[in-house]
Amino acid sequence: MASITYDKLIQSLQEKKFQPVYYLHGTEPYFIDHISDYIEEHALNESEKSFNQVVFYGKDTDANTLLNAVTRYPMMAQFQVVIVKEAQDFKNLAALENYFEKPVPSTILVMCHKYKSLDKRLKVTKVLEQKAVLFESKPIPEAKVPDWIEKYLDASGYKSTNQARYLLTEYVGSNLENLTNALVKITSALDKGSIIDEGDIKANVGISKDYNAFELSGAIVNNDIAKVTRLVNYINENPKEFPIQVMIVVLYNFFSKATALYITGKNDKETLKSLGIMEWLSRDFQKAVQTYGRKLIAISKLIQEFDLRSKGVNDTGTDSSELMKELVYRIVYI
Repeated sequence: MASITYDKLIQSLQEKKFQPVYYLHGTEPYFIDHISDYIEEHALNESEKSFNQVVFYGKDTDANTLLNAVTRYPMMAQFQVVIVKEAQDFKNLAALENYFEKPVPSTILVMCHKYKSLDKRLKVTKVLEQKAVLFESKPIPEAKVPDWIEKYLDASGYKSTNQARYLLTEYVGSNLENLTNALVKITSALDKGSIIDEGDIKANVGISKDYNAFELSGAIVNNDIAKVTRLVNYINENPKEFPIQVMIVVLYNFFSKATALYITGKNDKETLKSLGIMEWLSRDFQKAVQTYGRKLIAISKLIQEFDLRSKGVNDTGTDSSELMKELVYRIVYI
């Protein structure tokens, strides 16, 4: 059966074309969760679930327990569903090879192996490629995130402007869990059929008109020290509205795109679009290239370092406001 795309997999599930083994793996947990949730909610009706649906967790189960579960037969139902969440913590995947080779047709086994991909060199991976539905969940390139947002909103009964989608991408980044949380917050405040614009994004995901990470990025690259100081002070005085992890993500998105723009050596419309840079935001990116040039690479690495420090890695507990001040200072005077 080999690999399959997310859209084709969901379509087959909607058509009730269930397979005996689904192995879902990869670094983007969003798609894995959605596929698993869909099977959990729709493969069986409510009366069938109590006797025919079981959920295990990888670190709390073993091969024998799982094999006993999947080789049982359903009670008064066509299928039984066995889901293994956090399957990356399952200790002995190789012990399931024989089952993967010849699974029980009346069992739907779903393995949710998140945050990393299977090693393609392993024998068990080759078996899964041949005998199971093997889905690798990969992050969406940031340039394609606005299209994903549009598709998500369309499916939810909403429309959106180009600028709203790009603004949300710039602010939240490409993490689909964070984007989904932001979109749920936005849509819950609006009527079905609404057209979501920049104002809705700013009003519902904490982007102040005058005080936000976009303004901070612009002030930094334009060397407006007075504005930089004012913005950093305001951000630090309102940590709930501007948590440092969100500020770091937005700064990283800005400077990593500026770095990519510097590396390409181009600034035409096609290049900007491929990097996920809207024309109405391009001036600050071009200014960053002019101001920092090769130093942009060092700035991107610096922001990554502070992202880890904000999460307690290689840091003894520096206050977030001090981290923010230090980060901005080191960017400005790099």
